[in-house]
Amino acid sequence: MIHFFALLFIFVGLLMVGISVNMILGYIKPNNLVGFRTEKTLSSDAVWYPANEYAGKWLFGLGIGQVAIAMMVLLVPIAHDNFVLYAGVNTMALLVGTITMTFSSVAYSEKL
Repeated sequence: MIHFFALLFIFVGLLMVGISVNMILGYIKPNNLVGFRTEKTLSSDAVWYPANEYAGKWLFGLGIGQVAIAMMVLLVPIAHDNFVLYAGVNTMALLVGTITMTFSSVAYSEKL
C-alpha cells in the first residue's frame, strides 16, 4: 500500500513540475483554471505573465522537493512500515510549501 502512495506523491510532484514549466515559459494564457489566479493577475497580461513566471518557479521547486521527499521518506525504515507517518510527512511538505508559495506569489504580484 505504501508504494501506491509513494507513486501518488511522486506523480503529484511531477505534475507540479509539468504545470510550472508552462507557467515559467509563459505558455499559459490568462484563464480561470490553471495558473496563479488572483483578481489582479486576471486583470492584465502585464501582471499575469510575470506573476505566473514567479509562481511557476516556486511551483517547480515545490514539485522537485515533493518528488525528493516522497523518495527519501521511503528509505526511512520506520516510515516505510507506517503509512500514517509517510503520508503525514508528504502532506505537511506539500501544505507548508503551498502556503509559502502562495503568500510569496501574492506579495510579488501586488508589487506589479
